[in-house]
Amino acid sequence: MTDSLNSDFDSPFGTYALGSIRDLIRKFGAVMPANKFGLLGASGVRRLALFGIADGLDGPYDVQVAPHINARLFPRSNRCEKRAFCGVQTWDQPERSFIADALRAKQADAFTFVDVGANVGLYSLFVHSAATDMKRDCTIVAIEPDPENRNRLVFNATASGADINIEAVAVSGVAGEGILAGGDRNRGSIGLQSDTTVNGVKVPLEPLYEILKRNKLKYVDAMKVDIEGHDYVALEAFFNSAPKTLFPTKLIVETGQYGKGPIVDLALANGYRLADTTKMNAMLERRDDE
Repeated sequence: MTDSLNSDFDSPFGTYALGSIRDLIRKFGAVMPANKFGLLGASGVRRLALFGIADGLDGPYDVQVAPHINARLFPRSNRCEKRAFCGVQTWDQPERSFIADALRAKQADAFTFVDVGANVGLYSLFVHSAATDMKRDCTIVAIEPDPENRNRLVFNATASGADINIEAVAVSGVAGEGILAGGDRNRGSIGLQSDTTVNGVKVPLEPLYEILKRNKLKYVDAMKVDIEGHDYVALEAFFNSAPKTLFPTKLIVETGQYGKGPIVDLALANGYRLADTTKMNAMLERRDDE
């Protein structure tokens, strides 16, 4: 698990700790309900915790997000980091519970999770946390092409003692080279651009099946796919090339349409059923007859 780190990550975890009083205030965000009212409450607690700090949301801040998860967070630049800083229970709780239930139900062998579009690693770290609590062996592959997000992911995994295989490629239908751009206000929205003349970061492209083969995976218990509009292309190529033994048992995809859209139809056509939905994501599971 290696990568080049910029100067924000040269110092050890704890260097940017909030201080005991501010961190105690921050932790009050955890008692808010996991709904829109909780979002409002967590926002107020966040402002109180950072009151008097110039450019307070910029960070970095070193915090314990949850048991077994230590992270260096930059709340202003990334929506998921903002949620993780204060009121993390308001961030993708149904999706995380969906994966935790799958981990709990696993009867034998190591649990395997693939995080496609891992961002700064929060999904992967929550799987690490749940597996640690359950004393379960776990294999985690996190795929993140953006260098800055990946730097944060590497640091967070190391600070948390999480064994995560990190892939520095963008997932697509075919191998090649692409351009990453966007994410000026939210690093989670960085994505591959169809216009190759756009000013961005050149990254290698690789099909998902090839990445899983390189990591010697024989099965996938759960997979999250969030690659900002390139999801359909990536999953279509995967379903067309990979053996069904590698199709994830549980699958989370971004739709932005309450569980509707072409990518959900693609999954349904490849042996899945819709298990649950949120405003942004669909949770699917393989049918027993597949």
